[in-house]
Amino acid sequence: MPSQPPQPTASQEKRLVRFGLALANWSERWFPDPLVFALLGIVIVFLVGLALQPGLPLGARASKLAIQGGKSFWTLVPFTMQMVMIIVGGYVVASTPLVYGAIRWLAGIPKTPKTAVAMVALFSMLTSLISWGLSLIFSGLFVRELSQRVKGLDYRAAEQPRIWDSAQFGRWDCRHRRRC
Repeated sequence: MPSQPPQPTASQEKRLVRFGLALANWSERWFPDPLVFALLGIVIVFLVGLALQPGLPLGARASKLAIQGGKSFWTLVPFTMQMVMIIVGGYVVASTPLVYGAIRWLAGIPKTPKTAVAMVALFSMLTSLISWGLSLIFSGLFVRELSQRVKGLDYRAAEQPRIWDSAQFGRWDCRHRRRC
């Protein structure tokens, strides 16, 4: 019979928890908002576009590139509306009295933060097999209920499996069931 690996002691576990919280606090303080990355990406693409149009004066290149970018922007509308409908549909289903009652009932089950995080991972995976949008909203409402009921649960720890599982199982759903 294989031997069990040694379990971490309470002091080791507390150190790991303190380290994780310190890392999360540092990241929240020093990492910029995602909007900064999006704007920086736009500026970089614009500058590369200017560099790749030789032969025209700089003002003409910039004007041509800005006009073309404005025209191309509207091609994103169909995709944007698809994403909106997925999220709104997920919200409509997850906020119905029946499903929200199930969320509240499930949130009453775990008594420790570890169990709560494991349940978030499990139910975000299961609901993502139904719908990616449902999984995002269901899991977000589930985390909110758990953070109010489970003493010591850090919502940031509970959010990570929700995001990861929704992304991974949403991709699995697209590939294997052809439901994209």
